[in-house]
Order: sequence, then structure tokens, then C-alpha cells
Amino acid sequence: MKRSSELSSLSLVWNRRTTRILELTAGEALLAGLKFEKVGGSLATGHSPGGKWTLWRIGFPKARTYIRVGTSKRNVAILEPGSRTGGAPLAFADGRSFLWQPAKDRRQDMTFANATGKTIARFRAENGPGFRVGVEIERWARDLPELWLLLLLGGYTLISLHNDKQAAAAKAKLLKAPTAAE
Repeated sequence: MKRSSELSSLSLVWNRRTTRILELTAGEALLAGLKFEKVGGSLATGHSPGGKWTLWRIGFPKARTYIRVGTSKRNVAILEPGSRTGGAPLAFADGRSFLWQPAKDRRQDMTFANATGKTIARFRAENGPGFRVGVEIERWARDLPELWLLLLLGGYTLISLHNDKQAAAAKAKLLKAPTAAE
């Protein structure tokens, strides 16, 4: 796996390898991964050179995402639901904070920014079948201690939203389907 200081010069992509496994790659190199415990569930384990975390979402439609280090029972951070006008705050138990928000120049892109609003990483969903998200890291941010967690959380959040949209579309299709009595 690559060191975070090498990331800003690489083309990073989140790809869905299986229904439950996502991989962050740079070319052929595996950098980080997410594994959901079960299909349709929100509990996932993330691993990277920066550590291992447990992530899960609770609540609907405005879900909170809880983050724990490894298998600890203590939350180290919580990603709160976003607002219509701003982003979703990511608050660490020790007081550090970040913001998950739409990019100012491309609303369909999402970014993590620091407390002053400076972009750390940009996540761009790519068109086409399946799930694929390009990731760009700002050069200044490559040595942030939280960078690996932010990369995992960005991938986790986008695949969770993608899965929510697919489930809603499937439900809508079922509700519109004619019944045998019709």
C-alpha cells in the first residue's frame, strides 16, 4: 500500500469489487478497502495504511454515520446529517472537525474540507454501470493524519447513498408494477 505522502500525484478510484466489497485503487495497486458485513446492511469495516475502522449509519432519512477505531466500542467521530444549505459536519471526540459538502464548482462532486473550508479531497461519481468514484487529494492535505479515514468515509458515504437510491428505485418499480388481479 502507498504512503499518504504519495497520494496527491496518483489517480485514485473507488470500485465495487463485489456487492459487499469496495476497493480504493491507484492503477493496479490496492490502497484501501471497505467490507460491508452483509448485503443491504450499513455496518462496514475499513482498512488502510492509516488504520482500521468500523463505520455504520443509523437513522432514516437523515442518517448519522458513526466511526470507531478497529473493534472498539467507543465512537471516535460522528458524521451528522447534512443540511440543504451546507454540508454535513464530521466531529471527532477530541474536538477536531471537518465538513462533507458539495463542491462549489461542481455540485455533483462531494468534498471533505477542513474547519476553515479548505478542500482536502474531492469525490467524483463517474457515469456508467456499477459504482465508480474518482478521488482527488489536494497536495497540501496529503500528510493529514485523518486523510485515510476521510478517504474511507467518503467512499462509504457515497456507496451508502448509491445503495439507498437503488433500493428506492426498486421499491418504486415494485409499487408501479401491475398486479395479477389487474
